[in-house]
Parts: sequence; structure tokens; C-alpha cells
Amino acid sequence: MEGSASYADAYPMQGGDGSSSYAKNSAYQKTVVNGTKPMILDAIAEHLAVGSNLSKVVIADLGCSTGPNTFFSVENIIEALELKYGHGLEFQVFFNDHAANDFNILFKTLPVTAKYYAAGVPGSFHGRLFPKSTIHVAHSSYSLQWLSRVPPEIRDSSCRAWNKGKIFWPGKEKEVIESYLSQYEKDMGAFLDARAKEVVCGGLVMMSFIVRPNGVLDSGGIMFELLGACLEDMANEGIFAEEKVDSFNLPIYFPTIGEVEEILNKNVSFSMEKLEMIEKDPVNMEALTSNVVAGMILAALGATMEEHFGCDIVENVRPRFINKIEQNQHLLNQIADRHIDLFILLKRKPRSLTTCSTLLISS
Repeated sequence: MEGSASYADAYPMQGGDGSSSYAKNSAYQKTVVNGTKPMILDAIAEHLAVGSNLSKVVIADLGCSTGPNTFFSVENIIEALELKYGHGLEFQVFFNDHAANDFNILFKTLPVTAKYYAAGVPGSFHGRLFPKSTIHVAHSSYSLQWLSRVPPEIRDSSCRAWNKGKIFWPGKEKEVIESYLSQYEKDMGAFLDARAKEVVCGGLVMMSFIVRPNGVLDSGGIMFELLGACLEDMANEGIFAEEKVDSFNLPIYFPTIGEVEEILNKNVSFSMEKLEMIEKDPVNMEALTSNVVAGMILAALGATMEEHFGCDIVENVRPRFINKIEQNQHLLNQIADRHIDLFILLKRKPRSLTTCSTLLISS
């Protein structure tokens, strides 16, 4: 299919609805969804410009995963649309994630009070997912830090960017950071190019994800580093080969605010309407026990780890990870200083006056 990211690997969250699932371990992400609600209400009220005679609105949630958070986000968007246009609209909502995502659980938990027609769209959001000019509002929450793949040179022992013995980029090796940034630039560029074709003129793309403050080299992935240390311990004990750890890297990059702005400024299809920090409810640090934190991290990374290390890795590493977090509890307080949750609002520019007029009438 045109523009599809055929090279994209799949990194699904832990499926199911058990105690280890992403659906049961995504409370922190919910604080981000809550924090963006006033931003979404304002974005649609002030910036959505797709005509006033709409009978239907098409919404896409990109990187939906399985938990309830995607439904909360969609409900916030629909609330904003009804405030703007009234209650006579029909809504089509596309929930997108990789084909390996647990769509069965997603739709099993679809709210019975949903005011929309729901459909699943499997595939990578780094490529085309929808026909041209069919989406009015595209939304993505806490998904765009995921890369389409681990940069190949990171796992190549002949390259200077080889990230031996680490599963994440710590921020000290220049070549490693450059490799991750290069991949991020390609992926975000591909994401924006695909949405530029799919979103109607005057339509919106709303994104929220983690960034680093400008000038901060440290990745801020403290918990990832502790998890990597657990895997190194297991390799040293002979549970699996050291090469197994050397060849495992997380396909995640937290860009700086400046890096994001530079990428957005290169895209000619969208105007950047807003770029602002998300104000969330304060995190209850006492509630972030080692068990809770381990559950959150493993729910996000478990499926990827199982594919590489085998199906028993999550349960085998869990007690070690919990213990490692308990020994380094003081590091939890540093996470907020190294991470910023960012909300970005983009508006699709006119392709041409003739094209836009036709699309607005047909919508």
C-alpha cells in the first residue's frame, strides 16, 4: 500500500486483562489523558476548521493499545466536537495499533455507552492507514516515543554505535544517541507525511508524548537501566548468553523539545498551533511502590522481551526488577526532573483552495 512502513517492527503492549496486562497497568498514562482534556476541548473549539455542515466526523486514535485510556481520549474528543457542532453528529472512530495488538480485549471492553461506530485498523502508524482526506481528527497519546525499529547499527558489533551490554541509550555515548535520533527523525517524518495525506484540510493532529528538556543528554530512562541491569545479572548467572542481552535494545527514544520543533518545522503540510507542557495531577510517590512500577514497565515491554528472551522472561525477571527498584527507590524522584509530557496540536494546511472547498462540501 502507498506509503506503508513495510519495515516497521511490532512492539505490542501486554495483552489480555490479567494482573500483568497493560490494561491493568496503565494508570500513569491515564494522568496524561486527564491532563490533555482541557487542551483537546480548546483545540477543537478554536482550531478545527472542517466546515459547519458536517453530518459525520471521523476520528483516528493511533497507537491505541488495549486499556481503557484510548476510550477516555475518544470520549474527550467527542465531547469537544458536540460542544462545537451540537449533538446531531455521527462519529466513526478508528482504533489503530499493530496487528499483534490484542484487539479482542480492546473491543471486549468497548464501553456499552459509546456514541460512535468503532472499527480496528491494524498496521504501523509510521505509514499510510487510511484513504486520502478522510480523517477529521487524528490523536495519539504516549505512542510516538516508540520507533518503527531499533537502529540497525546499535546491534552491530562492528559499528561505533554498538550499544553493548545495555538495553537503552544512557545518554553518554554520542554515536548511540545520534543513531537513535536519526531513526526518530525518519519515523516522525514518515508519521507526519502519512497523516498529511489522510487528514482533511482544516483537520487536526493531536499528539502527547515524553520529551527531554533541551540540553539534557541523559535519557531519563532510569527504570529501563535497572531492568537492563537485571538482565545482565541473569546473563552472568548463565541463565542465557551475554550475547542475548547485547542484541536486545528498546525501540524507544525521548527527543528534546528542540528536536521535536525542528522536525515539525520541516513539514510543510501542517501548521503548529500549539506546543505546550501537560499539567497533570501530582504523582502520588507513596503509591508508586516497587511492585507498581515494575508492573507498569513490564506491561509495556513484556511482549517485546518475550519475543527475544522467551515466554518465561517476564515472570523470571519480575522479582529481580522489584528488588532492584526497592534498592534504588530514591531514583524515582528524579524521573519528573528529566521528563516533560508534551502536547502538540497540528492543523492541516490547505492543499489548494479548490481541493479544500470540495472536501468541506463533501464532508
